[in-house]
Amino acid sequence: MQMNSNTLWLIVQRLGAAIVTLLIVSIVVFAITAVLPGDAAQQALGQFATPEQVAAL
Repeated sequence: MQMNSNTLWLIVQRLGAAIVTLLIVSIVVFAITAVLPGDAAQQALGQFATPEQVAAL
């Protein structure tokens, strides 16, 4: 079975759009987590976690 050039071009466009979308979502999520106050490890372990436990996580 042979693909014509239109089908191949559509596949390339969809893959390109998917890659760009994933890149943008990754940047937005990273920026949001960097701006939020607090530490993710501290939030996961709770307020009574020792500094050693936070460093280990």
